[in-house]
Amino acid sequence: MKRTIAALAAMLALTLTPAITHAGSPVNPLDASAEGLRAEAQGDLQGALALLRAAADKGDATAQYHVARFYNVGIGTPRDPAAAALWYGRSADQGYVYAKGDLGLLYVLGDGVPRDAPRGIALIEVAAKADIPASQSNLCSIYAQGIASRPEFAKAAIWCRKAADAGQPSAQHLLGQMYWQGLGGLPQDNHQAVDLVLAAALQGYSAAEYRLGWFFANGVGVPTDYDKALIWYVRSAEHNDADGEVGLGEAYSQGRGVKVDNVQATAWYRKAADQNSLVAEKRLGALYERGAVGVPADAAEAFRWWRKAADRNDVGALTTMATDYAEGRGVARNDIQALMWLILANARNQRSSAGAADITPVLHAALLARMSADQVAQAQRLAADWKPSCTVTVRCV
Repeated sequence: MKRTIAALAAMLALTLTPAITHAGSPVNPLDASAEGLRAEAQGDLQGALALLRAAADKGDATAQYHVARFYNVGIGTPRDPAAAALWYGRSADQGYVYAKGDLGLLYVLGDGVPRDAPRGIALIEVAAKADIPASQSNLCSIYAQGIASRPEFAKAAIWCRKAADAGQPSAQHLLGQMYWQGLGGLPQDNHQAVDLVLAAALQGYSAAEYRLGWFFANGVGVPTDYDKALIWYVRSAEHNDADGEVGLGEAYSQGRGVKVDNVQATAWYRKAADQNSLVAEKRLGALYERGAVGVPADAAEAFRWWRKAADRNDVGALTTMATDYAEGRGVARNDIQALMWLILANARNQRSSAGAADITPVLHAALLARMSADQVAQAQRLAADWKPSCTVTVRCV
C-alpha cells in the first residue's frame, strides 16, 4: 500500500549518528575534569568549557582532551579545529590515548593542522590497538573509503570487524557493504550484509538507513519491498543524509512506494545536491534536460547541473558538456569549449578503462571538421590546464 511521506515520518523515531566517531573517554568522578563534564551533562556548555579549561590549564590530561573535544565539535564555543588540535596534542603528549585517536583523525583530514595521513593513521592505530572502538571504527572508515589514499579493503576488514563487534554503527555499515561486494577477502554474502547494515540502521546511522532502503528496493538479501524501502529512505533523509534524499527522489520519480510526483522528486534531489551529491546533480541535469510532468524542460537549468557534475570529473557529465556546447543547448554554442570538454571526457574514460574507444567519435569528427587549427590548439591548451573542483567535502570521481 502506498503511503505519504508525512505518515511514514510520523512512525519513525529519528536520531542522528555522526559518520566519524570521536573517542569519548569514560568519566572518572575523581578527575579534575569531572565537574566540567557534569556541567555539560546539565546543559551548561559555556560553564562546562570554563571549568574544563581551568583544569586543562593546570595540566590535567583528561580535561585537555575534553577541551579539545569542545573546540573540535563546537560545543559551547564556535568550532575551532586548530585549537582542538592544540589541546589534543597536549593531552596526547601525556599519553592520553583517546586524544591520540582524535588528533590522528585531524591529521588524516587536514582539519586544523597540515594534512599528514601517515602520522594521523599511526596515532589512530595507537588508540585502536588500545581497544577504543571509536578509533577502530575510524580506521575501518579510512581504509574502506580510501580517505587517506586509496581503499585498502583487507586492512579495513580487520578493523571493521573489531569495531562492528563493539557495536560501532559506521563499522557495521561498512563491513556489511564489504560482505555485499565480497571485498577485503570476505565472501560475498548478501544475508550477512543485510544483518550488519540493519544493526547499524537500528542505531539511527543514516548511511545504513539509506543502504537498507536500497537493499529492499533492489531485492538484495531480502525480498523486494518498495514500502519498506521507502520507510528506510525516510529515516535516512530525515537525518539529512544526501543518499537518503536521492533515494526518496527516485522513489517519487519512479512511483515506488508513493505516487509519481516529479515536483517532490526534484525537491529531494535539490536537497541532496545542496550537500554536494554527485548523483543528485546528474539526476537534476537529466530531469531538466528532458522535462517531466510538473517539471518543464529547462536547457539552461540542465546545463547548470551538468556543469557542476562535470567540474567533479564525471565522464557522463563531461560528455554532456561537450554536446551542449557543440549544439548550443542551454548555453551559447562554442566549438572550442565543446572540444575541450570532449578531450576531458575521453581522457577520463581512458583512465577508467585503458584502450577505451572515443566516447563520441561522430561529434569529435564533426568538431574537427569545422574548427581551425588554432581553435583546436586552443581547446587542447584549455583541456591541459583544466583542474577538477575537488575538496574534502566535494569529492571527485
